[in-house]
Amino acid sequence: MFEPFDLIDAARRVLTDTDPPPTEAQMRRAISTAYYGLFHFVLGWAADRLVGRDRRDSAAYAIVYRGFSHSRMKTVCRDIDRPQLASRYETALKRSSVSALLRDFATGFVASQQLRQIADYDPHAAIDRLQVETACDVANNALLMLDLSDPNEAIDLLTLMAFGIRD
Repeated sequence: MFEPFDLIDAARRVLTDTDPPPTEAQMRRAISTAYYGLFHFVLGWAADRLVGRDRRDSAAYAIVYRGFSHSRMKTVCRDIDRPQLASRYETALKRSSVSALLRDFATGFVASQQLRQIADYDPHAAIDRLQVETACDVANNALLMLDLSDPNEAIDLLTLMAFGIRD
């Protein structure tokens, strides 16, 4: 299994290419790659804890890993990134708020996804080296915030991101 950090490192390597300088297409791809480094880190982090690192070859691991949706992840991150959770999240998570580390993760996840969407879908966006650097930093910082957070709180949040809440 590949390491998500390798994706962010691959995106950063675009910044070291100076002869010839990276094309706009390469910089757009790097921004998208940085996001996918964060995305795959989240999926692996959750599946390792829900199914078990020692069961990476199992069907259950693949099902959990593939159970995440970009849009639900973004929605949950936006919804939990506030001082007081909405009542449906309070009930589901059994807490009135999430830690600052998880809020920072949520902010970074949403920002990383937005940078990727601009790079992938906005033909008018002017993409430059600073945006690539920013995308790499945002993705890397978000995954560090998740990794440093309380594992029990994080797995509650990631389970919510994967499976949502039934109304």
